[in-house]
Amino acid sequence: MYQIEKITKLLLVNILLILILSACSSPTPMIIEITREVPATVIVTQIITQVVTPEPTPTLPPTPTSTSVPVVKDPQAYIPLENCPQSFVKRGFNVMISLDGGSNAIRPYPDLSSANIIGYAIPGEVVKVIGGPICSFGWLVWQIETEYGLQGWTPETNGDKWWLIPVIQVITP
Repeated sequence: MYQIEKITKLLLVNILLILILSACSSPTPMIIEITREVPATVIVTQIITQVVTPEPTPTLPPTPTSTSVPVVKDPQAYIPLENCPQSFVKRGFNVMISLDGGSNAIRPYPDLSSANIIGYAIPGEVVKVIGGPICSFGWLVWQIETEYGLQGWTPETNGDKWWLIPVIQVITP
C-alpha cells in the first residue's frame, strides 16, 4: 500500500509539474496570412488643343477716372523752418517717393541719426504727410503714413535732392 501511495504522489507531482510548465511556456505562434486585393491605378493623360478665334469686343466711350499724377501742388517753394532747406511739401499732402535714389527709410522718431529703422518707402510709393516738418541735421523731415498703416518719419530733402514729390488728383476724360 505504501508503494501505491508513493506512486500516486509521484504521479500527482508529475501532473502538477506538467500543468505548471505548460502554463509558463509561451504559446506556439500562429501565422495568419491576410491578403486583400488592391485595384490597379490607371492614369489617363490627354492633351486637348483648340484654336479659338477671339470675337471683337465693342469699344466703350472713355469715362473720367481719378489718377494720381506727380505734380508739385504749390510750385512756390517755402522755407518752413529756419536753418533748414526749402520745401514743396505741406502737412496733409500725398507725396510720392522719388524715383531718383533708393528707398526712404522710415524711423519712429524724426532724428535721422537714429539707426532704428522701422520700414522703408520704396520709389514710386505714395504716402500721406501727417506731421512735421522737423529739421534734423540740416535735413527736412516729415511724419508720414503708408497705405498699409506704417507711421514714421522720413526726409523730404537735404537741400540738394528731393525725395518726397507732392501729388495731386487729376481727372482724365
